Amino acid sequence: MISWSQLERFRGCLFLTSSRVQSLDPTMLSHINMAVNLHELNNQAKLKVWRAALRNSAGSSTVLDGFACDELDTLANRKTNGRQITKAVQTAELLASARGERLGYAHIMQALDAMEGFERELTVMARSENWYL
Repeated sequence: MISWSQLERFRGCLFLTSSRVQSLDPTMLSHINMAVNLHELNNQAKLKVWRAALRNSAGSSTVLDGFACDELDTLANRKTNGRQITKAVQTAELLASARGERLGYAHIMQALDAMEGFERELTVMARSENWYL
């Protein structure tokens, strides 16, 4: 972990990313010279990310052939970002591999549903007073 004193003495350009900007400490914000807000991907952009992630999965360019256009559209309509798409494909690959199956739509959906369930639980816990216990 990096301490405040190390950050204050740092000379150069440092890129920090967060999807939880609202939880940043005001002191931290006072040290930021430039902030860039990256907007959500639209469905067309997400479709490109899904295609690329599936094309690159497990080194097989033929995986994408197993997905119907409506399945890809359904994936693009999910509320996801590029990082989540990549993680969903990686998790789905592990599921398929553990079952001795070829990566498919059902594996992706199971991975996405699990990720979303975890995020919902985390949100509920964060709203409670003792979420850190």
